[in-house]
Amino acid sequence: MFVGEGFDPVDGASRVATLSRAPGALFASIRDGGETVAAGMGGFSHGWASVHGMRTAQRSRGRGLAGRVLATLAQAARSRGIERIFLQVEATNAPALALYRRAGFTTAWTYSYWKKT
Repeated sequence: MFVGEGFDPVDGASRVATLSRAPGALFASIRDGGETVAAGMGGFSHGWASVHGMRTAQRSRGRGLAGRVLATLAQAARSRGIERIFLQVEATNAPALALYRRAGFTTAWTYSYWKKT
């Protein structure tokens, strides 16, 4: 999923390698016709769950798949006795922001990437 069509394969491979190093990392995915069409990763530490790398294949968007992945990761957190979840999302990613708002997330803070001026 992270290196599939519509995603930067170098960036995707780097993300998978980085995310896989997290202790207790859990990847959740949805498959359709033998192909992964949505995925995300949860990390669990110090009473918090973190959500990373949410991806949905371009042709599978708008079907609620990301919501199902997010719900699976939230259930995994609850089964570990964790009730606090955080994630980061770019302020310009309207579909992701809408998904997270529907799931009950609120903005705690904002951030910006460093850039040369």
